[in-house]
Amino acid sequence: MKNTMLALLAVPVLISCGSAGDKKTSAAADTLQNADTFVWQTEQFGDARILRYQVTGWEQLPLQEKKLAYYLTMAGLAGRDIMWDQNY
Repeated sequence: MKNTMLALLAVPVLISCGSAGDKKTSAAADTLQNADTFVWQTEQFGDARILRYQVTGWEQLPLQEKKLAYYLTMAGLAGRDIMWDQNY
């Protein structure tokens, strides 16, 4: 679980490594504009809910950084399964 959270936290860190302040300002304005229309909870099954996350600036990331975020997420999921197998 910790590895998954770390992988999810890595994405904003990668996004925050941008260069120009003008891009950040326009991206922030787009985020505020789209925040009202974004649906966070898509479905619910009893107690379990499916949540969606909005990652601002994902489209502007280079392919190499997108791959890094993907592989970090997959490593976190694998680590979660290993921890589950070893402890339970």
